[in-house]
Amino acid sequence: MSQAIAQPIAITLPAVSIDTGIGKGEWRQLRLVWFAVAVAAGLIAINPMLAGVWYALISCWIAATRPRAGLALILAGIPLPHNVSPGLINLSIAEVSLVLVGGRALLSARPRMMPVILPILAYLLICVISSLVEFRGKSAVTSFVQMGVYLIFALATFSAYGREVRPVLLALIALVGVSSTLAVMMIFQGGGGYLFGIHKNSIGATTATSTVIAVEMFFRSKAARDLVWTRRWLIVTLILSVGLFLSFSRGAWASTVIAVLVIAVMRREWKSLFQVGIVIVPVMLVGFLLINDRLQEYILGTVDTTSHSFGTRRANAEIAMSYFDQNRLIGAGLGLRKENDATNIVLFTLAETGVLGLLAFLTIHITAVYVAFRKRLRVDVRSPGFTILILSVALLLGRFGHGLVDHYWSRGAITAAWALVGAALAVPMLARAKRDPR
Repeated sequence: MSQAIAQPIAITLPAVSIDTGIGKGEWRQLRLVWFAVAVAAGLIAINPMLAGVWYALISCWIAATRPRAGLALILAGIPLPHNVSPGLINLSIAEVSLVLVGGRALLSARPRMMPVILPILAYLLICVISSLVEFRGKSAVTSFVQMGVYLIFALATFSAYGREVRPVLLALIALVGVSSTLAVMMIFQGGGGYLFGIHKNSIGATTATSTVIAVEMFFRSKAARDLVWTRRWLIVTLILSVGLFLSFSRGAWASTVIAVLVIAVMRREWKSLFQVGIVIVPVMLVGFLLINDRLQEYILGTVDTTSHSFGTRRANAEIAMSYFDQNRLIGAGLGLRKENDATNIVLFTLAETGVLGLLAFLTIHITAVYVAFRKRLRVDVRSPGFTILILSVALLLGRFGHGLVDHYWSRGAITAAWALVGAALAVPMLARAKRDPR
């Protein structure tokens, strides 16, 4: 691996790196990561458990020798949400890698998880109390494992190894590369339905995440006046946007809009956002006109309150509120999300953990957003650190917005959102280190 990966990039004024390219050694690392994902994809088609073993072996090697490279291995595996683990716990290849690399971070790398860890621990404690009142067996255990993977391991891994921001940037590019490949496959397939055994909503969520990353990379390249990479990221954004549209995941569309607006607000890049829109919107309109009448009706049904989709979500909301009424303070027990179609994160958090649980859950998000907004003032807008701070807010709020109309606790995009929160926690530590001449 290139030694450049292990060298921190200055992210504070006036000494700031504005390089937006990728070195030869970094390209070598990305190719190795993409090769590992490609092998995993092939093994999934044969036997998912073989893919899990393969990715576990690679992750153990990475964790032992160069854990920062594990960040790319984790994010690159996100678009493949297949269960590759046996037994009670269901894990994807990204989650297998996250647990193994994250285990190293928790044991020896001193992760920086303050101040987000405090509301997280409060929320988990409320979940425990709720489960003691009403234990839901396997559903509760699975829910606890999921939250531990995302809220503990993702934060620990990326806050520990994200202090040197370059590996985080490479991890984002690794994710975008895999998602772009799936987007191209989606375009050739004509969109909709399943692709490689992945449901459209899952593809939509990960493609939305990668689209948001590509938009931010475009803005960063533009701020650095790197015309070559500005054009490249614009092309990538266009490909991902078409793939996102053809996923026909309306929740993913909404989350993308939310996240991109967050980027525009934090960067104050309304002009650039308009320029991107000039390219993307006409393509989306042409695509809409080219698809068949059935799919057009499905898309237009997004705003139809009499549609089946709205009716199902209304019924799910009523189920959640009926459980909430059983115990408004601490809810009816963790695991309801696994026993019902949990298409609204707020209502099902109320149902599972009551008012106390919802307050703690919202506090986690508010704290993460506050940290990123406060620290962004100390970081140059052209730097990788600024990109990490922006994406932590954009992906987190985009995921939360998606969770208001679809499943929040599901494999895939949620890993990237909480990983970036962890990386954002590390950015201020790097800034202080650069300012201290000792």
